[in-house]
Amino acid sequence: MDRESLITTLGLLSQGRAQLVSKFTHQDKAIFGDMFRFERSPALMALAVDRFNVSWITHHYELFEKLDESASPEAAAAFKTCVLGLIQRLDQSREGDLSAEWAFVKSMIAEKKMILEAQFDFSNKDDVNYRKLVFAQDRERALFERAFEKAKEKLS
Repeated sequence: MDRESLITTLGLLSQGRAQLVSKFTHQDKAIFGDMFRFERSPALMALAVDRFNVSWITHHYELFEKLDESASPEAAAAFKTCVLGLIQRLDQSREGDLSAEWAFVKSMIAEKKMILEAQFDFSNKDDVNYRKLVFAQDRERALFERAFEKAKEKLS
């Protein structure tokens, strides 16, 4: 990895980490509300954590979108590798979990990974692919919320 790629990647990852820390230091109600609301329901708590993790990884993609078009392909490839590594770690963190909720989240992560891999390819970065990504993110958010509400109803 060349110096420019490293600096670009570390800068974007730093912004992602800053957003994560900010949510905790400012006691983001989406995170802390779920922690208290679902403290007696491990399945819902796990789903809430997964929702947060997926949105945090999505934030990295949004940071990448802001990356200047003049960034080198090497810098883009380095950042892509790091974000895909984050996705892989999220996937591996619950490797032995066979619950239906995790299966749903895992399928969403696989789809997100596939879309990100296509989007990160600079040669494919056109308006059609961008609209597909936006649609997929909106659909993912809606499906996640539906699954969350359904699981909440089942456990209530």
